[in-house]
Amino acid sequence: MTRLLDACVPLAVVDPIATCALLAQHHQRPHTPAVNALLEPTLQLVHVSAEMSALTVFTVMISLMLNLFACNPTLLSFSCTAACTPCFPGSYSALGSSSCTLCGPGTEPDAQAATCVACASGYYNPPDPSSQGGSAALYPTCLRCASGKATGNSQTTCDSCSAGTYSTWSSTSVRVPPDGSTCASCTVGYYQPQSGQRNCIPCPGGSYSTTTGASSCTPCVGGYYRTATAPPSLGCQKCLAGTASLVTSGAEVCKQCDPGTYSAAGAQTCTNCPMNTYANITGAAACINCPAGYDTQGTTGRTQCSLCLAGTYNPNNNRASCQDCPAGQYQSSDGKTSCFKCPQGQYADTTGNDACSLCPAGT
Repeated sequence: MTRLLDACVPLAVVDPIATCALLAQHHQRPHTPAVNALLEPTLQLVHVSAEMSALTVFTVMISLMLNLFACNPTLLSFSCTAACTPCFPGSYSALGSSSCTLCGPGTEPDAQAATCVACASGYYNPPDPSSQGGSAALYPTCLRCASGKATGNSQTTCDSCSAGTYSTWSSTSVRVPPDGSTCASCTVGYYQPQSGQRNCIPCPGGSYSTTTGASSCTPCVGGYYRTATAPPSLGCQKCLAGTASLVTSGAEVCKQCDPGTYSAAGAQTCTNCPMNTYANITGAAACINCPAGYDTQGTTGRTQCSLCLAGTYNPNNNRASCQDCPAGQYQSSDGKTSCFKCPQGQYADTTGNDACSLCPAGT
């Protein structure tokens, strides 16, 4: 065919009719169906060339020859030198390849489309369900896994972060954590109850977390508290003396004890002041003993003490109650620490007298 081209081109300039005859002779030789199909217009031209001018035949011949030999390796014995066509998106070809191949799942073409490379950390490319056995990737390039997810199964899927973990893109290229196949655990003081999340949540007031990767927070026990504004890393704190959580768990604050009550550190509730003690302020860490001459008249939770009544006394402040004056003694005033002996000519034959009686006549 190359020799035929060498002969036809100069001949077509001198004698277009002879050129048509030469091509017609070549058409009669055995060729592939594709070659014969391209030579057929030339044969038809021979049949009508006698009725056409030489210029018209020459013009038509040039057009047919260009169409016949334009970069068609089935007709020419030499290789076509036309420019190479870039591979379509999502495919690659090696040097000297005559075709492009789709990249497989979890990969994408490199910058030169000369080979396929694995998706970068945090990116994925799932299999195309329409390809044979899912052998081809679904997308031309790898896609970024969204925040709250991590790549899995050889960069072909994005899996949700589990509860207690998270992932996030702080910008278009910076991921936390950097390893795109993992999720970061919530730090101490934080938790995340759901999967597929982009951050962790500080434990609310009245609760805490002392471990990493927490999916829930633990309520503060009774006698302890944690405010809503406390640093997340700060655990529950013991209630101070004079205060109490007043709930069995989950206290955000400890409240001061009311007057007449008190508490030691770490108390869940405030306690009434014992008998013969008192607390006349809020937030008392301890109760005060009643002074000598006073008591609480057999009650607890007092904010003040009462005077010992006439006929009674209290000699000290050791939480003792007021006592009746013994027989032969009396006390006419309130709030006294001792009793008096009856004067001569008087007597008190019972206890708790506020006065002595005169001895009857003849005694």
